[in-house]
Amino acid sequence: MHAGINRTFQVPRPFLTLTVRENVEIAVAYGRSRNGAADVGAILSSLDLAAFADQPAGELNSAHQKMLDLARALATGPRLLLVDELAAGLNPAELERIAGKLKELARSGIALLVVEH
Repeated sequence: MHAGINRTFQVPRPFLTLTVRENVEIAVAYGRSRNGAADVGAILSSLDLAAFADQPAGELNSAHQKMLDLARALATGPRLLLVDELAAGLNPAELERIAGKLKELARSGIALLVVEH
């Protein structure tokens, strides 16, 4: 049974040879509750990854790989999202963007537990 909990990792490990879209589609296929399917395009757009959808994940920079990790977690439809140092190693502009995205998720009704040092 789908417990509604997912997490991100401090060091993302996407399927490097698959495209960004395929990485998220795998999360939908194997992690989503049977109640519905996630809109992969909408998730990619909301995290500014749409332009990279057909690019292999291994070609993304570290900031985009972190956003892909978040996209994969969101594709499972979590009610609780555990976020492990999503902002580690990012520049101030990227940190601001990540903080904004996490606030949006919280406002949408997803409970967040964020670990940052």
